[in-house]
Amino acid sequence: MDHPVSLRRLPQPKKIWEIESCYKCSLIGTCLTRIELRKLAKERIFAVESGDDYRLHAEFIRISDRSDQQGKALHKYLAKNIRSAPKNTCRPPATRSSKNCGIATWPRACSTAPGGRC
Repeated sequence: MDHPVSLRRLPQPKKIWEIESCYKCSLIGTCLTRIELRKLAKERIFAVESGDDYRLHAEFIRISDRSDQQGKALHKYLAKNIRSAPKNTCRPPATRSSKNCGIATWPRACSTAPGGRC
């Protein structure tokens, strides 16, 4: 009797707006430099008024809570940065051997990244 092959589905990485709010401040603060925040603020999709660093940080936290065009653009920017990071950077020890740690592990990954930056 043939038994069907069990295909295990890997958990899908979370979108930034699906991550618990308590991690957003650390995520934005450690994964985006002030220069990157200022650069992103000038992009047409975000159109965030430049203010002091705190206001920019707070605005991008608000954007990260939404699944609209701005939230999706921020997610895409952060995901691209994580994919282009050196192999062992920005990954918690348990997932360093995997090919893609994914956004679901950002809170731990960002807090353990060398230099505190993704």
